[in-house]
Amino acid sequence: MQKVLLPLLIAISFLVADDWPQWRGNNGDGIVSVKRNIPVKWPESGLPVLWRAKSGAGYSGISVANSRAYTLCGIESDVYCTAYACDTGKIIWKKRVGKMFTSSWGDGPRSTPTFHENKIYTIGSRGELWCLNAEDGTSIWHVNLLKKFTTSIPHHGFAGSPIIYKNKVLYNVGGPKNAFVAFDKNSGEVIWQSANDKAAYSTPLIAKIHNMDHAVFFSASGAVGVNPDNGNVLWRYPWTTSYNVHAASPIVHKNKVFISSGYSSGSALFAIKQQQAKFTTEKIWETQKLKNHFSSSILFKEHLYGFHNSILTCIDLKNGKVKWRQRGFRKGSLIAVNNHLLILSENGNKLALAEINSESYKEKAQMAAFPNTRCWSVPTIANNCIYLRNEEEIMCINFLK
Repeated sequence: MQKVLLPLLIAISFLVADDWPQWRGNNGDGIVSVKRNIPVKWPESGLPVLWRAKSGAGYSGISVANSRAYTLCGIESDVYCTAYACDTGKIIWKKRVGKMFTSSWGDGPRSTPTFHENKIYTIGSRGELWCLNAEDGTSIWHVNLLKKFTTSIPHHGFAGSPIIYKNKVLYNVGGPKNAFVAFDKNSGEVIWQSANDKAAYSTPLIAKIHNMDHAVFFSASGAVGVNPDNGNVLWRYPWTTSYNVHAASPIVHKNKVFISSGYSSGSALFAIKQQQAKFTTEKIWETQKLKNHFSSSILFKEHLYGFHNSILTCIDLKNGKVKWRQRGFRKGSLIAVNNHLLILSENGNKLALAEINSESYKEKAQMAAFPNTRCWSVPTIANNCIYLRNEEEIMCINFLK
């Protein structure tokens, strides 16, 4: 017993409780915002699993708040938003939010629920946007995007997650004059709608650029900066990808924006320039050396860590040059916690903890998660636990037991 427990006590910080209320965490950057008690040496049998629960189909991520884990699940012909108890994995409530989305690339929902002020904001792949009571799942308001706007379901379904800005819910609806839409977060009424563009699959990000809030979207035509107060388009950076697959989240750093996509596209870093009230974009570099097909990268200390198709890659943010590559994860996904990367392989065979190091890949520990399945949902870390998901099941791993 002592041999098993000892590695769990070799940790890199003290535990601080914190939630993961939306896609890519509190700040939308995939980085845990407080220090975590993550063991850097794991037992040969792997970290202890607290619970496993059936989820149904889909690739929705897991949001955690108020001791509940929220995700979207496809069950038979319908999609449900489901709340699980974080300590047991038991279902507290589930609410039907639309019909099942089917695709040759996998059935079920793609978007991740957003928790805000005891409400859940979520959207099904067929375009039904909901605001639910986080306590019991009852509907507060509901908007069918296809009926409300001139838009259509993207090839892979609506996949981006809604984000909150002040009193608004922002979403890349797509279509003429309603590419970007802000809804009143309490009523669902449209506050503003703007621009002409098709929807893609990325979740927007609120970022401070030149001391002003920008809503940064990665839509079908490229990266777009929008004034989140009124919907005015502030700047554009044209970027096209086969099938409009802009799925990875944009990253903003010091008035610069990083975007990446797969197929023949690659990555770009561009600067946002300001002259009086006008904003323009200026290319810093573009490269074919990092292609985020759907998994978003992590920016840490001026270096990017992400998947070049199926190869984990580190590149220098300053010039886009590759620092190192590591195989073995296929098209995996990753988040960052306390100077480490937590990486889940696409086939579920490997969950790894690696020190963030720009010179080489330095793995500290690994275990199997969901062997020989498809894992396209990014991991979540909240409070004491890691939450993982494949196409059928959710796993909660407790670091301290």
